[in-house]
Amino acid sequence: MHVGLLACDEVAERFRHIAGGYQQMFERLLSPHVPGLRLTRFDVQAGGTPADARMCDAWITTGSRASVYDDAGWIRGAETFVRKVADSDRPFVGICFGHQLLARTLGAEVKRAPGGWGVGVLPMKVVRREDWMTPALPTVRMQYMHADQVTEPPDGATLLSEAPHCPVAMFQWGPRLLGIERMLVR
Repeated sequence: MHVGLLACDEVAERFRHIAGGYQQMFERLLSPHVPGLRLTRFDVQAGGTPADARMCDAWITTGSRASVYDDAGWIRGAETFVRKVADSDRPFVGICFGHQLLARTLGAEVKRAPGGWGVGVLPMKVVRREDWMTPALPTVRMQYMHADQVTEPPDGATLLSEAPHCPVAMFQWGPRLLGIERMLVR
């Protein structure tokens, strides 16, 4: 399987000794579950947005220090590409900034969280369980580090989880598009 990694930032150099950059982290995360994984990194922040949504079998978008509502050309280019993916038959998982980018692309509002930063390992309540959520848990703990949030799921999306500091912690739009505010810790 060929997965495109839309890199919207990179891990700060001073932290890369811990687990590497985003590409290394996602390779370690996905390789045990995706035999023959080929992960291609696209530096979206540097203008490396792919032209064709079908050039990879699936897409993942990383976090970023930027906000999806910032007036930056690379962010508008990323929105255009995510729209192409949404209109294609390819799966897409947006994580953190990618979650917010997907939501905004689909018409939802993203804004600064009124309660300030969500930081740390915090609980997330599962409000709708999907078959792929294993083990089935009513609450999971997620690693959060964000100041922005999706305020409501996009029209047509299903809210999957929420948290006290993050009303849309995870949503699904159709069978292929998933937005997750952060990564699972349990």
